[in-house]
Amino acid sequence: MKTILLSIIGPLAVLTASAQTQPVVAPPAIATGPAPTGLPALPATVVQPSLPKNFVTVSYPTGLSVVPVHAGANLQAALNMARCGQNLVLDAGATWSGNFNVPAQPVQCTANNPILLNTSAMASLPGGNADTTQQIQQSQSALTATISSPNRNQALGFCQIPTCTAVPAYWYFAGISFTTSNVGTAAQPNYNIVAISVGATAMSEEASHIVFDRVIVTGNGMTVRGFYADASGFALINSQVTGMIDTSQDTQAVLACDSTGPFLIQGNYLEASGENIMFGGCGTGLLPPSDITVRRNYLHKQPSWYRQFFNGLLLDIKNNFECKDCVRVLVDSNIADYSVAQGQGNMLSNNSFTPWQDVDITYTNNLIMHAAGGPYVASNNQTVTSKTARIMFRNNIFLDVNTSWGGGLPSAPDCFVISGGQPKGGGMADITFDHNTCMNAVTPPGTENINESYWNGQANIAIVRGLTITNNIGYGAVAVDGHAQGESLALLPATGIYLNNIHVGDTWNKGISQTPIYPPGDHVFQPISTATPAGGTHACNVQPMQDSCQPLNWAKVGFVDYAGGSAGTNLPGLALASTSKYHLAGTDGADIGANVAAVLAAVAGVQGPEREFVERPLWRGLEPLRPER
Repeated sequence: MKTILLSIIGPLAVLTASAQTQPVVAPPAIATGPAPTGLPALPATVVQPSLPKNFVTVSYPTGLSVVPVHAGANLQAALNMARCGQNLVLDAGATWSGNFNVPAQPVQCTANNPILLNTSAMASLPGGNADTTQQIQQSQSALTATISSPNRNQALGFCQIPTCTAVPAYWYFAGISFTTSNVGTAAQPNYNIVAISVGATAMSEEASHIVFDRVIVTGNGMTVRGFYADASGFALINSQVTGMIDTSQDTQAVLACDSTGPFLIQGNYLEASGENIMFGGCGTGLLPPSDITVRRNYLHKQPSWYRQFFNGLLLDIKNNFECKDCVRVLVDSNIADYSVAQGQGNMLSNNSFTPWQDVDITYTNNLIMHAAGGPYVASNNQTVTSKTARIMFRNNIFLDVNTSWGGGLPSAPDCFVISGGQPKGGGMADITFDHNTCMNAVTPPGTENINESYWNGQANIAIVRGLTITNNIGYGAVAVDGHAQGESLALLPATGIYLNNIHVGDTWNKGISQTPIYPPGDHVFQPISTATPAGGTHACNVQPMQDSCQPLNWAKVGFVDYAGGSAGTNLPGLALASTSKYHLAGTDGADIGANVAAVLAAVAGVQGPEREFVERPLWRGLEPLRPER
C-alpha cells in the first residue's frame, strides 16, 4: 500500500492536528498550527491574523517500484523515463554534473502514486526510510547522491508551461545534495541551485506537490539562492541550505514570488547573507504567496560575515525573514540570528509595496538573537489600508538587539518599528505586539544610551485602526521620528491600545505643552495616569529634568537571572521572578513580557549544523555558533 506523500488539506484537519500535544524536546511531526504560548487569549476587540487555511502534509512514500540509477548512468534519461509509482535510487557518493530538468509524466502523478528520487544510503540517514522529523547534517553528505551544476545555471529545474504542455506533479526528493562546481563571483554569481517555477501568471503553469526531505544545498562562491520555490504545494523539511552569499544583491536560502502555495518550511538549517527566507518582492502580485507555514527552523547568518570583505566588498546582509507579498503566514518556533546592519538590520521584516500585500501574518514563539533592530512593519506607497493588515508578534524573545551589530547612534536598536503609509493615502490596520521580551541595549548596566528606542514610528504613519502594543519589555522610549517622547505618545492613533509595557531606561522627557504625562510605577504605561515613579523619585517628565529622577534599569525589572539571561547562558533567567512587581501584572493577568518557558519549549531541539542549539552558548565573544568556512 503506497502512503500519501503530500496533500493539501483544509481547516477541518487543522482542528485535529492542533489538538495534539506538542513535544518539548524531540522535534514534532509535521504540524499545521503554532506551539502553545501558555498565555491568556487576547481580548475579542483585538483583530488577529487568520492562520494558513491550506497545508502541505508530508509522509515518506513507500511501496514503490525500485529503479536503480548507478554512477555514470544518464540521469536526465532516467528522469525522462520515470513514471508514477517508481522510486529512482541514485548511488550514494556518486555525482551527476549537468543542468537537469524534471519533466511532466504522460499521466500526471497523484498523492497515492508519486515519484521518489533518493539515495541508496537512505536507511543510514537520520530517520531512515520513514521518519520525517530528523535533520540531515553536513557530515552525512557522503551518504547522499549529488546533483551538481557545471555552470551558473540551476542544477535542477522543473518543466513549466508554456515551455511544456503539462507540469510535473508529486515528486519527492530525499537524501540528495544539490550544488554547483562553478565558483560564482560578484560580477557573475551563480543563480538558483534549484528552480521549480519562475514567473508564472497562473497556478496551472507551475509544478505541483514537490517535496525536498533531508537534502543538502550548497553554494560555491557568490551564489544567489538555494530554492526558487514557486509551486502549487512546496515542502522543504529537515534539510540544510548553506553558502548563499553575495556582495551586490540579496540572496536567499528560499524565495517564492508568484504562487498561492501552500508552503511548508520546517526543521531546516537555512543560511543566507540576504534574507534566509523571503516571500514576494519579485512577483506581479497576481499570485501572492499564500498559506505559508515556517516552523522550527534555524535561520543563521555567520557572525564572521559582519565587516568581512570579499574582494574589497562587504556582503549584503539583510533580514532573517521577510514578507513583501504574503497572505496567511505562520512563523512559529524558529531560532534566528545575526541580522546585522550591513544592508538592513531588522530581524523580521514586513515591507509591502503596491501591487503587493502583507496580510494575516503571525509570529509566535520565536527566539531571535544578535541583531541591529527588531521587527519591522512598513506599508510603502500603498493606496488602501487592506494591503497591510492583521500582523501580530506575540510571545517572542529578541535577545541582544544592539548597536554593536551595526547602525550606531543616532540609529538605535529599536524593539519594534512601524513605518510609512501616508504618501498615497493608504496605511495599515490591526498591528499587534503583545507579550514580547526585547533585550535591546544590553551593553553593561549603566552604559545604556537613552536615545535607544522601544518603539519607533514615522511621523507620516497612518494606522487607520487597531494598533495594540501591550505587555512587552524593552529598553527606551516610544519615538516617532522628529518628535520628543511626550509628543510621540500623543501621535499614537486615538483608537490604539498601549498598556502595561515596561520601558527600561526611559526618562519620558516632556515639554510644557506636550502630552501625555509620565506613566505610573516604573514605566508601565497607562495613558490617563498622573502617577510618579515608584520609590519616591521625581517624575521624569518635567523640564528641566530633576537630578533625582532615576529611570528604571534592567536590574529593577525583576528577572530570575538578568545577567545569565541577557548573556544567553541561562535563557530561563529571562522569566520574571515571583518577587517582580511585574509578575502577573499584564493586562491579562499574566507576567509582562514573553512566556519564556513556552518559547524555550517551542524551540527545544531546533538544530543547527551539527549540535542542538541548547548545547551551545549564544553570546558573541564565546564559542562560535558553528565552524566558519
